[in-house]
Amino acid sequence: MGNEPIPGFWGSDLYSLDDKSRLAIPSSYRYRLSPSARGTFVLAPGLGRCVAAWPLNIWQELLERAESLELPDEEFLRYIRWLYGSAVECLLDGQGRVRIPLHLVNFAGLKGDVQVVGMRDRIEIWHPDNYPAATGDTTFDYQAPHRQLLVGRRLRPAAEGAKPAMLPGLPTGDE
Repeated sequence: MGNEPIPGFWGSDLYSLDDKSRLAIPSSYRYRLSPSARGTFVLAPGLGRCVAAWPLNIWQELLERAESLELPDEEFLRYIRWLYGSAVECLLDGQGRVRIPLHLVNFAGLKGDVQVVGMRDRIEIWHPDNYPAATGDTTFDYQAPHRQLLVGRRLRPAAEGAKPAMLPGLPTGDE
């Protein structure tokens, strides 16, 4: 395995847009880009009021999934027009930056400092005032799924009668 990067993006921090709406993609994220991404991200509106940045190879997979959406024809065409029309391919420049186009800057209300968040297969870019609302639902118990992850319980229901898969040697919490 050697020095191969672990795929995916995680972590969160504040970064600054320059006066040309360019964002330096964190070096740890650039390191994790697959060679098949060819140093390119595709920027498009994300869920909520953020800009999502997918590596080119992941964007291609997303477009394949988009073709199988079960929507009435007219809705499908509207969605595809919006998605394809909003997306912008951005090759990293020599300093590891992408320029966020004005329509996406306006969509997410970006200026000055931005919250950059790793989301496994993509990066989300948020206005810092909007990001807490995306994570701040006080009724959601983060500990429950986190406990399942760390203890090793299955995230999806097991077949009827099957015992949940557990990591050996870890407490189940049922003791």
